[in-house]
Amino acid sequence: MSKLLVILFFCIFLISVNAQETYVNPVDGKSYTADSWMIHKPQTQEPQQTGPIQMSGMVLLTEEHVIENNLNIHDLVAFIDRVKLAVEQISSTNEEGELLLQFELNSSENFNLRMSYAGDLSDTFLKSIFDGAKKVESINTKTELVRFQIKFSVRGSGV
Repeated sequence: MSKLLVILFFCIFLISVNAQETYVNPVDGKSYTADSWMIHKPQTQEPQQTGPIQMSGMVLLTEEHVIENNLNIHDLVAFIDRVKLAVEQISSTNEEGELLLQFELNSSENFNLRMSYAGDLSDTFLKSIFDGAKKVESINTKTELVRFQIKFSVRGSGV
């Protein structure tokens, strides 16, 4: 009986030690591992989104303390709001799918933007999304790179 308890304890310990979660980035194929991924929700409820393109989430690919040490959080939120507005203003007719825009903010130049998608999204539509997002005024970090993704759902008005 005591051997069984020792084995059970050892198994539980191994499970808790190896309980790291991995996020495989569809934009660049890199894997990000953390002991746990935190989900943050806004403190106030936003009004229901109604357009054909809607922001559906975010993924921070940089640790929070690095973000806090390199950016003013209010500036980051304003930047994300400008991206959201620029993307949601793109007209969509029959497009349907999911978009993932990956931003890399740095200390010395305009942000880098990469994009991934799933679904029935035309090249013309994807180019208009990319071009619209690239027009957003950049913000710069103090020293370190800050990387994050913004997810959008596309449900065209003709769908």
